[in-house]
Amino acid sequence: MFSSTSGPDRKVVVLGSAGGIVQPLALLMKLNPLDSSLALYDIAETPGMTADVSHINSRAQVAGYMGEDQLGQALEGSDVVIIPASVPRKPGMTRDDLFNINTDIIKSFVKMMTSTAVGRRSRRCGRDPDEGSNGPGRAWAHALGPMGRPGLVPTRAH
Repeated sequence: MFSSTSGPDRKVVVLGSAGGIVQPLALLMKLNPLDSSLALYDIAETPGMTADVSHINSRAQVAGYMGEDQLGQALEGSDVVIIPASVPRKPGMTRDDLFNINTDIIKSFVKMMTSTAVGRRSRRCGRDPDEGSNGPGRAWAHALGPMGRPGLVPTRAH
């Protein structure tokens, strides 16, 4: 059960929020008293989802972002990023094709995260352990590696 008291401000971003499966997740995030801001992002159809979720009576303010040009805005200042975005399997598509397409989607999100929200938050992004604390290092983001196993993905040089 959720706490009845609200805590400090926390921005939650849902990337890929226009899908029907993600709608219940967005509703739960809106109801969470720990969230003060909820950003919903997708490449299309975000305004309707944003309007639906914003009608829920809670402290979280909802903002919708649509298209690649608004991804950085959606991620700015985020504390939690949830990425349920994916492409559904189409007839004739192999599992390898589906995996590669969805991997590219996640990679593009992780790259943007390191340059906006997550890149500035040390608890979400660490330095390359082979580099000294004063060295250039690399930003690492937690992501799913091969076969869906959690891993660290190098994203860009600092």
